[in-house]
Amino acid sequence: MFDNFGSGIVVPGTGLLLHDRGISFTLTEGRANTVGPKKRPFHTIIPAFVTRTTRNSGVLRDAAGEEPYMAFGVMGAAMQPQGHVQVLLNMLLFGRDPQQAVDAGRFRHMAGVQVLVEPPVGENVRAALRALGHDVGTEGTGSFGGAQIVVKLPKGWAAGSDPRKDGLAIGY
Repeated sequence: MFDNFGSGIVVPGTGLLLHDRGISFTLTEGRANTVGPKKRPFHTIIPAFVTRTTRNSGVLRDAAGEEPYMAFGVMGAAMQPQGHVQVLLNMLLFGRDPQQAVDAGRFRHMAGVQVLVEPPVGENVRAALRALGHDVGTEGTGSFGGAQIVVKLPKGWAAGSDPRKDGLAIGY
């Protein structure tokens, strides 16, 4: 289901709730996602896989010398691509470990100049956004996605699971 209660439509006499993944369809003719036969809705399930080039790591690499580094994903409709970039930057630019990368406060562009930020995002960042002309708001954590991540270490793996959603990072 896409929303908390799916489509909100229960099949009479069954108690079965209909899904709502078709919510992404449009009835506007000529659009790429106009509802029709043999069509599927645009889905926002976009896992990411990152490779890296290393020397003498002992890991099997492809012909270009790339080896697996991390797999991750951020759930949350339009927040997904925004969350992907933020988690990736947290790992690669800010040097956070997987759990820190998914725990970090996020921002979300809504429309026009409207930006939502999570409470952990500092006032200095909010002020800088306002100075750039953004309308800055705060909303509960439910609208900032939920991430899961697994990273290949030199010896073993590390993982992170977002406290915004159900999940658990566990290994052996």
